[in-house]
Amino acid sequence: LEYNCVELHTTHPKVRAYLFHFPGDGDMARAFQHLQALCSGRIMMALSTRRQVAKTVLKHGCTDKWVRRQISTFQYLMELNTLSGRSYNDFNQYPVFPWVLADYSSSSINLADPNVYRDFSPPVGAL
Repeated sequence: LEYNCVELHTTHPKVRAYLFHFPGDGDMARAFQHLQALCSGRIMMALSTRRQVAKTVLKHGCTDKWVRRQISTFQYLMELNTLSGRSYNDFNQYPVFPWVLADYSSSSINLADPNVYRDFSPPVGAL
């Protein structure tokens, strides 16, 4: 794994993220240091530990919005993926969505029918 990219997320409605790739050794670290100096206090650093991500999710309030049905399940999962560092810009960190359905052939499904869902007893990797 090479640390040669920086992804910046914005609050601008039309431009959500920028991905910068640095080909040389140390280029990314130097650019990131300059960026930190320019934006001190106004930039949120990427968080790596589960505890830090959990605190960020709580602070962000996306769970409360989802519980109150102010955002869809898709929006909520996208928020969780973004806050945990996943990105469309890196195939190794592509957003994750849970696999819950087993019926992909019916034209309509009854979500109250337990046969519509996959067997959750084994882990996904064992299927």
